[in-house]
Amino acid sequence: MSTESEELNNTFKALFFGPFWAITKKKEILYSIVGNSHTIHQLILKIITDFPKLEEYFFEGDNIADNTSIIINGEDIRGGLGLNTIISPNDRITFFKAAGGG
Repeated sequence: MSTESEELNNTFKALFFGPFWAITKKKEILYSIVGNSHTIHQLILKIITDFPKLEEYFFEGDNIADNTSIIINGEDIRGGLGLNTIISPNDRITFFKAAGGG
């Protein structure tokens, strides 16, 4: 049985910008994930459960969409373990689309 403090420790803050914000209508949302080890992929699946339209912004096939940026504590997850990146409740997790231009 989990205690309230354990549940609070499994709460993650997701920050949304660009089309992510346009769909969620919120700059940040708190999500709870059950279990001991948490990945960014688990968090994304929770977000998609609430906002199915975001799936096309997150994924191209089984990979992160090319122009989607997922930044954890200032680091793009592509530079590490990608979707298998471990997250912790104190992490700053930001989602946005890269802007292009010329």
